Amino acid sequence: MSHPTTASPSYDLLRAVAKRAECGATRNDVRALLRAIESSMHQSLVTTGEFRMPGMFRVVTRDMPARPARPAVNPRTGTAVIVPARPARRVARLRIDPTWQREVFAGLPLRKDPALRGLTVDHAHLPEGPIVAQGSSPRGLRRMIRSLSPLFAHLTMKQLTAVFCALRDEVAERVILVGHCALTGLATLRFRARNARPSRTVTNPFTHTEVILPGREAQGGCRGLVVK
Repeated sequence: MSHPTTASPSYDLLRAVAKRAECGATRNDVRALLRAIESSMHQSLVTTGEFRMPGMFRVVTRDMPARPARPAVNPRTGTAVIVPARPARRVARLRIDPTWQREVFAGLPLRKDPALRGLTVDHAHLPEGPIVAQGSSPRGLRRMIRSLSPLFAHLTMKQLTAVFCALRDEVAERVILVGHCALTGLATLRFRARNARPSRTVTNPFTHTEVILPGREAQGGCRGLVVK
């Protein structure tokens, strides 16, 4: 397991992924692969409005219509306010792969951290050795590697697959250990912990009937933001 250091995040990440892949790829190969994926993502978002990072996340775009200025009421103070107009725009949303979320982050041991006023990963109860070692290739990876392989004449598809799987596992470990990991030009992933919530009875505001909301256990998770 390669623990993060105080070096530059991008340089340290490239070096750690190249070492973890164990396939003869260098740091420059990892950098070139990330740049190729970044170019592919931007092209896919422009043409189809969707991009999948196999086994990690999915990025979708949505066209938001223009909204004129309108009067409203501040719900806290009850005073009348004017909501400013907003021009038409296209926004991108990142969705973590459900399988990755469930297998890697949901089952983490959590503890209450008063300094952070929330739940964090309990490092004392993490398993010895690599925290994340999925190994298998995610669905859709072969198609993406095949499309990028012409850019890497000195690397085989097997080597590119090993680099990508090492990148996925290294990013997951950094999200768990540090709380975040930035993929330059792609996205920033952060760790999210949800507190336990007991079941409770609430009133449906539309039907005015009482319903029971199920409870949930404390669990970890991951969320991400698209780099603009």
